[in-house]
Amino acid sequence: MSARISAIVVAVLSTPALLSAQRQPNWPDSAWRAIGPASFGGRVDDIEAVAEDPRIIFVGTASGGVFRTLNNGTTWQPVFDAQPALSIGDIAIAPSDRNVIWVGTGEANNRQSSTWGDGVYRSLDGGTTWQNMGLRETQSIGRIVIDPRDANTVFVAAVGHLFGPNEQRGLYRTRNGGKSWEKVLGVDTNTGVTDVAMAADGRTLFAATYLRRRRAWGFVGGGATSGLWRSLDGGDSWQHITSGLPDGDVGRIGIDIAKSDPNIVYALIESQKGGLFRSTDRGATWTRQSILQERPSYFSQIRVDPKNPDIVPVTRPRPTMAGRLVKLILTSGKPSRVRVFSISIAMTIMTSANSASSFWPSTILPRIDPPNAPIMPAIANTSAQDHTTVPPRAWLDRLTAALAATAIALVPIATWGSGTPTT
Repeated sequence: MSARISAIVVAVLSTPALLSAQRQPNWPDSAWRAIGPASFGGRVDDIEAVAEDPRIIFVGTASGGVFRTLNNGTTWQPVFDAQPALSIGDIAIAPSDRNVIWVGTGEANNRQSSTWGDGVYRSLDGGTTWQNMGLRETQSIGRIVIDPRDANTVFVAAVGHLFGPNEQRGLYRTRNGGKSWEKVLGVDTNTGVTDVAMAADGRTLFAATYLRRRRAWGFVGGGATSGLWRSLDGGDSWQHITSGLPDGDVGRIGIDIAKSDPNIVYALIESQKGGLFRSTDRGATWTRQSILQERPSYFSQIRVDPKNPDIVPVTRPRPTMAGRLVKLILTSGKPSRVRVFSISIAMTIMTSANSASSFWPSTILPRIDPPNAPIMPAIANTSAQDHTTVPPRAWLDRLTAALAATAIALVPIATWGSGTPTT
């Protein structure tokens, strides 16, 4: 009897080990795998990497706080859980000091489920500890930019309350590291600032105002007070830009300045006559390059390649694909380009290499080769002609095959949803 019990115990104890051995994947493997954080807080609102060491990445979630990885996503730590607000709108790392990190709480998206924040926070030790630096009543932060020459000069784009008017909407500036703030751009109690971009000179800025109000029976996203603004004196004065841009009601606007040529600026504008606009004279005049503006109230995100001003990735819905790009960042350094982004459900990234005149879908995954080297981009994409003729299922199969060919060095920073592509 005792021998039989012993045999059963041995069998029970050995079975998990056997199953574990059977399920142990070969490495390197070609399968997509989630590398964390283990439990996302809904949407991912921002991802930022340290330019000189892109293995250090911060992820800001809509309702789950901030996560940090020091090893290119192999492990993650929640670094914001001790703070009272876990809805994150934006993260910014000071270009002149990687230890200075700002977080704006309260996501700027317009969902019924969007959670508000309690102002902006600053860390002086690379994200380990945080201090609230004010602007508590802004509730929603769309973007934070830091002067490349002075980490104490910071601009905060405050969208304001989603469900009601408030005076704290607008663009705020501090010149003393958050000890005091001044509103440098404001329109009215229903119009906030959803995006801001700063050139390397610290003097040229572009800001996007956005009228938005959600009520129990509907949502107002846009109006005559939404628009694009420019400052050439470090934010002291602002000019409403209109030449070549849509008139009438305007919705959400995304902005970016080409790092390789600050005369080139792109704006993704929600409007009946909207789309993707380009300026070659620091925003004085604009030309519409594309009508692309799909679900802009959520995904008006645009970035310009730091080396080539004609390469312009933007976000867009793609319901037939099993992926969703929530946010992306590009950082310059060595190697020349590093793209880090997060994927969940029903979105993809569209890339243009001809000044935003046309776009094609592309997927860009960081890879490490060898493991202790800086991140290098592994890129798989289709041509514009392929995008118009290849069904989504075939396109995804082609993409998977292309990724498998480079899988020996891939460490994907991506999580795919359970959606099934259709043909």
